[in-house]
Amino acid sequence: MADSIFNFTSCGTTTGFGSIRAKNYSAPVDLSPNFSQSINHTKAIVINADKVNGIFKPYASATIQDQLFQVLSLVERKERHFLENTKINWAKNTFNPWQGCTNCSDGCDHCYAETQDNRMLHDTVTHWGKGVERRTMSEQYWKNPLAWNRKAERDSIRPRVFCASTADWADSEAPAGQRERLWETIRATPNLDWLLLTKRPKNIRKYLPRDWGEGYPNVWLGVSVENKKQGLPRIDVLRGIPAVIRFLSIEPLLEDLGALDLNQIHWAIIGGETGPGARSLDTAWIKSILRQCKEQKVAAWVKQLGRVPEENGIKLRILKEDGKRDYKGEDTSLWPPHLNKLVVRKLPKPVR
Repeated sequence: MADSIFNFTSCGTTTGFGSIRAKNYSAPVDLSPNFSQSINHTKAIVINADKVNGIFKPYASATIQDQLFQVLSLVERKERHFLENTKINWAKNTFNPWQGCTNCSDGCDHCYAETQDNRMLHDTVTHWGKGVERRTMSEQYWKNPLAWNRKAERDSIRPRVFCASTADWADSEAPAGQRERLWETIRATPNLDWLLLTKRPKNIRKYLPRDWGEGYPNVWLGVSVENKKQGLPRIDVLRGIPAVIRFLSIEPLLEDLGALDLNQIHWAIIGGETGPGARSLDTAWIKSILRQCKEQKVAAWVKQLGRVPEENGIKLRILKEDGKRDYKGEDTSLWPPHLNKLVVRKLPKPVR
């Protein structure tokens, strides 16, 4: 790992709390009064992390060194968690060729990635909005898919990689050269199935690589379908683009979608909205989609009921074993027995 510049921000020596920013990351730190006083006189410390035990320049007290190294370890863990073992239950990994986007539809209203970005958890500036510079990723970050690919080949498995969870790969304001680098990475990782999702299907053809042909064998193309007005037209655009697998992310599902034409669609992910301010989802909407998927031979995956599930307009309370609410509605073992028919998590048949 290259040298890292850590900038310090203190909330005051009396509180003993502050934050440490490391490159594009930040972490809260409980600081002793002496440490707070020390960092008030230190604009930056360079940490050389090439060795496991760490070498700190300029040399500081043992207390400062220990706290800084703890933060460095936290930063590294956060980046690994950001990459692997995603909480998304239909994928193994997530990968973001850059971070940042511009809201473009009703489904973006409570975007968790924008919320994280605005809290500046990964950088000191925002990357959200038209004309705003997106955050590019480190060289080390780009090496991870290559490692996943080697492991997949060794273990004879095909992990699904969601791209992108904090961006839109078809964003017209993508950082220069990063989308091209994404295609290079995809070509270099034939043992991974890349799931590319967008709310901008009209940009797909423009940004596909020249050798796309009938589709890369390890790329699934998908569009978000949150409502009738903005979501349903995206299905028609996706249907006309060659791909080995076309999928719909019907999440957050904001209304009854009515009749669906799923011709040439292979997979549908369904889920309610989570997080503060989440809008409700009625289980009747899920039942309608599942029925149509079955009739049209499309695999379906019910991801979650969301934070505010309803049944025919009446709110459902999904409780954990400790009596607290399940704010995602993802754990199917907690669903009422009469909703067992909604426990559907099927994958599309591989097309190779």
